[in-house]
Amino acid sequence: MDPGNSVVRRRKPQKANIKHKSDDEQDSNSKRTAANLAWDEWIEINCGFHPRDLKSLDKLTALFYRPCDATSLSAVRVLFGIVMLIDTLEERGFTEAERLWGDPKECRFPLFNFLRPLPLKWMYFLYTIMSFGAIGISFGAYYRFSCLLLTLPYWYILLLNKSVWNNHSYLYGLLCFLMTCSSASNVWSFDRLIRKKKYDDTVPLWNYSILRFQLFALYFFAGLKKMNRDWLSGYSMMELSTHWVFSPFTLWMSIENVDHLVVHIIGFLLDLTGGFLIFFDQTRPIAFLFLSLFHLMNSRLFHIGMFPYMCLVTMPLFCRMDWPKQMLKFVNACVHNKEIKTSEVPDKMMKIGLRERFISLTLIFYMCLQCFMPYSHFVTKGYNNWTNGLYGYSWDMMVHTWIRHRIVLKDVDRTSGQEPITKQQNYNNQNILSQAWVKTDRWTTHADMLLQYAHCIERNIVDEHPNMKNISVHVDVWYSLNGRFQQRMFDPRVDLLRADWSPFEKVEFLLPLLSDLTHWRRKIMDIREEIWKWSNRSDALFVADFPGMSMESYMNGELRNVSLTALEGVIVLE
Repeated sequence: MDPGNSVVRRRKPQKANIKHKSDDEQDSNSKRTAANLAWDEWIEINCGFHPRDLKSLDKLTALFYRPCDATSLSAVRVLFGIVMLIDTLEERGFTEAERLWGDPKECRFPLFNFLRPLPLKWMYFLYTIMSFGAIGISFGAYYRFSCLLLTLPYWYILLLNKSVWNNHSYLYGLLCFLMTCSSASNVWSFDRLIRKKKYDDTVPLWNYSILRFQLFALYFFAGLKKMNRDWLSGYSMMELSTHWVFSPFTLWMSIENVDHLVVHIIGFLLDLTGGFLIFFDQTRPIAFLFLSLFHLMNSRLFHIGMFPYMCLVTMPLFCRMDWPKQMLKFVNACVHNKEIKTSEVPDKMMKIGLRERFISLTLIFYMCLQCFMPYSHFVTKGYNNWTNGLYGYSWDMMVHTWIRHRIVLKDVDRTSGQEPITKQQNYNNQNILSQAWVKTDRWTTHADMLLQYAHCIERNIVDEHPNMKNISVHVDVWYSLNGRFQQRMFDPRVDLLRADWSPFEKVEFLLPLLSDLTHWRRKIMDIREEIWKWSNRSDALFVADFPGMSMESYMNGELRNVSLTALEGVIVLE
């Protein structure tokens, strides 16, 4: 902080008839000035920059290019490469490449319809170079090239199938891009060994700032998206408290309270405040403790791959930038009883040119884009269903729980009336016909994927039955969202092959969520719990439908005591 800027200068009166301010006004102004100075100092001490650094592009650029110790970034680089290597082998599908990409007739759900998977041997080749890229990142060997070997195939595979998107896959792609742009190989790398004179011991501050921003956004937007009535009321992750990781809480709390208070309320507070707590020195130890426990619990609760471990290995980015040096210094002092001299980061000013200004503007644009994407659903209306957008960039993690009752898929030859394929799944997930050319059911909740699946079915049917070229595809999908009634999601009367869809327009054949029946959720839970007490095989299904529509329900022949109760409205039973 420049002390010259903290001096408050008083102007001399230019005219003799100017009225002087009262003593009370002068005291008030002096207190206000002192408060402003204290606030500026607080920001500089706790955030690492002075508010005046944000007043112009040149000052902001000078802040972005302030030299910082590179060891923390390099340590995270090593761990990041290891995590991405494991992710490539497991969740990206290297070990299951033949199952994922071996069937040429399997229906795919790319973000852009012109994207197609490569032949299987070339998909293996992509996975191989991704693995070498992750290893190269970890060792810091040919760093930029290694980052590209990982990042470009990663985004290609991710864009090939949006039916498997999730928040952490999107996060990995962003982190790969940001690590590519950083100078994380300046120290502790193979590149440093073979080209020592080319690399500096420091990196620009923006290398840390942009990664910290992305990880802060992960927590903060996840917390904002949990400011949802379903989540705060405890309906998003019902019965999660029955998992063994919550057993310590069930010793002194009821299951209902653990579900509501621990799972939903504390989970919401951790997400909303985690980014702030880990940013400041005073609260970082507490944040490390609770967030580490939080991520380790998530690794046991959900099948989310390496996501908890990626969060754990990137948390040190918020620590002091020389923490690896300090740790080595402490270990050496304990073992050899002598201190290691650590070099200080030179306080040098970098010349600000056109390139530096462009990079600063690019960083600002990236941060604005990441703040806009979770709330961009008013633009991409075609990807909305009962919830907003595709699951990934929205950061609405675990907010929505879908329970499927059944899927009825009907393909009809419009010329002869013949049904070449009929696929039905009931609430027991029993496949009536196994051949459906798909391995996922995410397509059932998104109109864009529903249409892609319908056109894929058309192509496959025409290949197997060349005479059937004039067919129609209808689907009847039933889901329950966060404990509500099971209901239809799409209009089963619409021929999907002739339906209109645009990413920027509302889906016309999407049926609305029956939110006026939401108040029934607590009563549904009470009735279901009462029925479960009858026997181990008793169960209940709660269904709501639209006027004028009908539903065919197939009952198991072994069932003897089946009843139908109208909770609200009028139904006709045939």
